[in-house]
Amino acid sequence: MMQMRTHTCGELRLADAGKSVKIVGWMENVREVGSNFAFVVLRDFYGTTQVVIESEEMMAIIRDLNKESTISVEGVVRERASKNPKLPTGDIEVVPSKIEVLGRCRYNSLPFEINRSREADEATRLKYRYLDLRNPAVKNNIILRCQVVAALRAAMTEHGFLEITTPILTASSPEGARDYLVPARKHPGKFYALPQAPQQFKQLLMTSGFDRYFQIAPCFRDEDARGDRSPGEFYQLDMEMAFATQEDVFAVLEDVLPPIFAKFGTYDVASAAPFRRIPYNTALETYGSDKPDLRIDLIVTDATEGETWYDYFADKALEQLAGVQAMNAAAEAEGFTWNDEMQADLDDTMESLASAASTYGYTEKQYLGLIYGSTMTRSIYEEQTRRSLLATAYLQSYQDSLTYSTDELEAAYQEDRTAYDLVDCAYVRVNGAAADTDEEGNSIEVTDEMKAEAMAAAKTTADAIYAAYKAGTSLEDAAAEYESTATYASSDSFSYSSSVLGEWLYDDARQAGDSAVLEDSDSSNYYVVVFNGRSRNEYNTVNVRHILIQPEASELSEDDEGYEDDVAAKDAEAAQKAQDILDEWKAGDATEDSFAALANEYSQDPGSNTTGGLYEQVYQGQMVTEFNDWCFDPARQIGDTGIIHNESTGYHVMYFVGYDQPYWEIQVSADLVNDAVDTFYEEKTEGYTAEQSSFGMSFVG
Repeated sequence: MMQMRTHTCGELRLADAGKSVKIVGWMENVREVGSNFAFVVLRDFYGTTQVVIESEEMMAIIRDLNKESTISVEGVVRERASKNPKLPTGDIEVVPSKIEVLGRCRYNSLPFEINRSREADEATRLKYRYLDLRNPAVKNNIILRCQVVAALRAAMTEHGFLEITTPILTASSPEGARDYLVPARKHPGKFYALPQAPQQFKQLLMTSGFDRYFQIAPCFRDEDARGDRSPGEFYQLDMEMAFATQEDVFAVLEDVLPPIFAKFGTYDVASAAPFRRIPYNTALETYGSDKPDLRIDLIVTDATEGETWYDYFADKALEQLAGVQAMNAAAEAEGFTWNDEMQADLDDTMESLASAASTYGYTEKQYLGLIYGSTMTRSIYEEQTRRSLLATAYLQSYQDSLTYSTDELEAAYQEDRTAYDLVDCAYVRVNGAAADTDEEGNSIEVTDEMKAEAMAAAKTTADAIYAAYKAGTSLEDAAAEYESTATYASSDSFSYSSSVLGEWLYDDARQAGDSAVLEDSDSSNYYVVVFNGRSRNEYNTVNVRHILIQPEASELSEDDEGYEDDVAAKDAEAAQKAQDILDEWKAGDATEDSFAALANEYSQDPGSNTTGGLYEQVYQGQMVTEFNDWCFDPARQIGDTGIIHNESTGYHVMYFVGYDQPYWEIQVSADLVNDAVDTFYEEKTEGYTAEQSSFGMSFVG
């Protein structure tokens, strides 16, 4: 009699080469290399095996099959020419002599990729749960649960406990949550309750003389989700001991649980016996809870003095309430009225409210009450949102009206050059901090004398580096002689910082070629520094349009055979699509407007695919390297097009719109706008206040 299978898909190894085998499973993937040559990944519960199709007959069978079809493969095992060390079966492959279709998948595409099912939404996963369970990651969780339960049963049995299954259909015994009820068919109008815990049954067992009981007990509680368990149904290790002290219970648990967590847990260290005992009063005084999570270093502190977080957030809320009211009054006074754009934003907000409430199983009233308190209603929320949107739009309109001439920008720059200039420099930092450990790594107390000695040694090193530099050695080479304590750095865009180094570099008297040794006692460092120059960002920013085309994600996992080839193929498809789009543009009007239309149609960049792919005032370093280099190529001309590739983002079809303001002007303008808006807001809100009462917050004038 022929077996359904001789081996599983996770069983075959190099030692099996030359054997005739029969394996059965689901066809996870097919990669056609030629007309009569393909690789098939066959998967069952135990793993995957690569099947190599090398004949027209076999190819005809698998070519018409969709993924996840069930097949039986008979063939010979052979050693793989290209091994995959990441797979247990990566050294072998099966060459089939017979393929039998046991179950044909009727659908050309699946609701989700099997190996990525956890990325799908929960409703889809549950609808196609049989596919979700084929995901190795999901399957392994189920296996883990089985292993943990089996280990718990073995350990509890070794300690003399009897596993006793208690009833499921029972009378109500409230445990702090609502019961799930089951109608009693033979007793109309009456219901069974599903147990929230087997509490009464196990107590009954103890009074009956059963000395030690345990159960992997199902519990049913109609309650909201908690951090330590899911709502509805969960399982727990339930146990009871007769004639036992607290320490007797601890002794069992300390013997049973640590090995389980050590074997199956995901953390490197499991709590070992004995468990830490914390007196009740100590726990409450130290952690504010009788069940603290000791993994989190959070202890109770005295907040009776100074401002509390509640005070801080309450004050901010009051400030915002007054500010919104003030902006609304100013808008009304100036004739700034509600418009269609604001209405659309309000409609979106209210739709989001309804959606969020529905998602969590609440009415809008309940949902608002949970977030804002019992006095909040939909009408109040809508009105306050309307006021907030109007205030924001009014303030934005003022900001949009602000413009500055080149002369005004130049004057503002001259007033605060330090904030905008960049310095070209090189420096060596010499560490002058005293060691706080001995030669064996033990902590030691650092004295003032030790600190002084360390700084003196650092100065000696800094002076030696400086002397070598002045004698003609490069600063970098001079520092290399003292690599244990000295660190070399250079920058052509050093920005100002309030430090000894920053103050020296940004001194208005500084000249190119200046050098010095600087002491920074605050940071326990010495610096050897060379000043090369100071300037502002004179280069022009650019305006550019682009169409982003991203390669499709591989349906294979990185461990699968052919993954790299599949990725390369999808990358080539994306490159070709980008070229096709550019060719389409060139064959048409070839204008900026036509490029923008193609960007809106094809671009996968969510930040610009509704604005014709436009990015304005792009500055150097803002975009990825390839994008940046193309935009700031000295030869770039208005109307230039091209295709660039970045491994992280994909393929960019580029259109150069032109040059914009110098970057320093944009920096200065942004600061002037921020200052003007702040001043405008302060003027408009002056005299407006809000107050808090037991009922809530309200505007008072």
